[in-house]
Amino acid sequence: MPRYSLGGGGGGDAAITALNNATANELVTVGSTTTELDAETHLTFDGSDMKLLEAVNDGNPSISIGGADAERLVIQAKFDSGAQTLESVEFATAAASGTADRGKMVFDVDGTDIMTIDDGGVNIGTGSLETATIDYTDGDLAITIADGGGVTFAQDATMTAGKNVVLGDGSSVNISAPLLAGGDHTYSGTTAQMLAGGTIAAFDLVCIHTTTGEVVEADASAIGTARVIGIAPAAISDTATGTILLHGFIRDDTWNWTTGAVLFLSETAGAMTETAPTTDGAFVQAVGIALEPDVVFIKPSLDLIEHA
Repeated sequence: MPRYSLGGGGGGDAAITALNNATANELVTVGSTTTELDAETHLTFDGSDMKLLEAVNDGNPSISIGGADAERLVIQAKFDSGAQTLESVEFATAAASGTADRGKMVFDVDGTDIMTIDDGGVNIGTGSLETATIDYTDGDLAITIADGGGVTFAQDATMTAGKNVVLGDGSSVNISAPLLAGGDHTYSGTTAQMLAGGTIAAFDLVCIHTTTGEVVEADASAIGTARVIGIAPAAISDTATGTILLHGFIRDDTWNWTTGAVLFLSETAGAMTETAPTTDGAFVQAVGIALEPDVVFIKPSLDLIEHA
């Protein structure tokens, strides 16, 4: 094996005659000839930190590690100036062509697979997924997983067609704040998006039009408009689609109901009343109960009684 020495001193077989472009803290590699060393502009070590700077490899510096004996690899990206942001940390595997593990990453502890990432997705093994948030790239914190348990959705959760929300034995859908203390004109419960067959005002009761199948303002004066199915939390224009609360809680601070009173469909289109209709030919239908002067539990009865 040949030996090398700077400037030919020390009796080496091959003298190093050049150290190219060297500045402080640059690491040195063997040059293009056996008599040259090259100082690497983008690879530095100051005694504590080794840096592979972004100006190499088209701005995407990489570290390749071969062998299976390393117990731990930690890669940290840090920008002290605060003017730059880390866009991604990428791991790429390139197993031999045709092998089952090509493109696969496995995180394991003492031989137990905790998480596997491959072209089929992310699989959590015998371990558990513990994180504070799962975020989208726009930073809206759509899903939050609490350390102590519980998942919070900050955006709508949409089920694919044919899929269900399945409740196990003893489980329930829990409405935690039925009195809606958070603010005026709020609601919670079961809703549907429905097409309006006429102009519907906010907080008006609605029924299904017997001919068009669209929702219209309910009215106790006639059987065709007396079958309340829910209430509109917001105004809906004619021929527009809007939200109908079918079953649940709704608040309007202009209401002044008697707490605990049963509310009925009024002979005034869309309105509720604490007094059941008394006009001959009108229809009596209970539609809910006042939980507070400004909060109503909407639960339209299927029973209709014609006043005679």
